[in-house]
Amino acid sequence: MKPALIEDEAGLKALRFEGDGDAIQSLIDPQRPERLVMRNLQYLMSLLLFIPPPERILLLGVGGGALLQFLRHHYPGAHVTGVEIDAGLLQRAQEELGLPPADERLHYCIADAAEFIRSDRGRYDLIVTDIFNGPQSPDWVLQADFLQAVQQRLTEQGGAGWNLLIGSEQRFTRFYRELRRVFRQQTLCLEEDDHENLLALALNFEPPALEMGERLQQAVELGDRLKLPLTEALAKIYQINPVGSGIL
Repeated sequence: MKPALIEDEAGLKALRFEGDGDAIQSLIDPQRPERLVMRNLQYLMSLLLFIPPPERILLLGVGGGALLQFLRHHYPGAHVTGVEIDAGLLQRAQEELGLPPADERLHYCIADAAEFIRSDRGRYDLIVTDIFNGPQSPDWVLQADFLQAVQQRLTEQGGAGWNLLIGSEQRFTRFYRELRRVFRQQTLCLEEDDHENLLALALNFEPPALEMGERLQQAVELGDRLKLPLTEALAKIYQINPVGSGIL
């Protein structure tokens, strides 16, 4: 494992890995650790617009814990499982970034996420994959068997999200084609202009058809509650994804 670097940055705690240059893996606000600071993660949580409030959540990759803290705060009744391969990073995140200890609604599993998702028999309403191998998403995250394993672990009304760094358009196209096959076209993709990350969303069901105005109203209301720019994310979704091609 690369050594983790946790540094102060404009009043925030920034997590980087040695050898990855300036790439920030996580940003935590020590005063409000439940606040999602990074815009790509804010956009990733637009998935919550399309699924019922999650009661069982699986995070593949805990890192600095930004998503975990956000989801724990806004869905306090949910049970959260965080899978992290680096036990040392998990300990440092608890000591230096305010990551909460395990309790009756929070379980940590020190494991390889690829092995975990294939052996686990739980069912989840929300699964988020946020794993990087240096400055790129590992190949196995993009492969059909992993996508199928995620789909099989979702509940009937569940949804999954991927935060990805992919070096080539061709590589992403292959991944997204396979994602649409596994999830029967119920997918969306989006990106945030200031980040290289590509975001993919997938539902394990066909949602009810809504007019754009109805979805916008949902984005306003949920965005206000979660303190997220969901109207911006929704505009990006409509800009990138053709209406009638799946969820929209």
